[in-house]
Amino acid sequence: MAISKCQKITLISVLVLIVSTYLVSVLLKKNINDNPRYTVGFVYDYMDGGSTGPSVFYYYYVNNKKYENSDYQDRKNGAKTGNFYFVKYSFDNPNLAELQQSRQILDTVKIKEAGFTLSKKKRNQFQER
Repeated sequence: MAISKCQKITLISVLVLIVSTYLVSVLLKKNINDNPRYTVGFVYDYMDGGSTGPSVFYYYYVNNKKYENSDYQDRKNGAKTGNFYFVKYSFDNPNLAELQQSRQILDTVKIKEAGFTLSKKKRNQFQER
């Protein structure tokens, strides 16, 4: 069974797309690792993703500017919606970031210092003191 010229072009195009996508992701990770800085991020959403796997969506602040990003959810240390985690980002380009899913932050001082405001818990007037 011979492969037609059209099928060869399609196959080569798909291979080029896969290789270029891989190389871009490697270069982005290299940029983050060569110029690392850390801040706090808040996970605000989750998506199952079907065949691509689950993803988490988060935002973080760098120099009072808000950035949004997403990562695949780590199966072992998966980030949970509504929680804060360390974010490793590139000093050269803060849009490039990785959520440190195994490094949850509970310290409210660090969270506030990173630019977040925390709502005060409402007091139940009927609750005994």
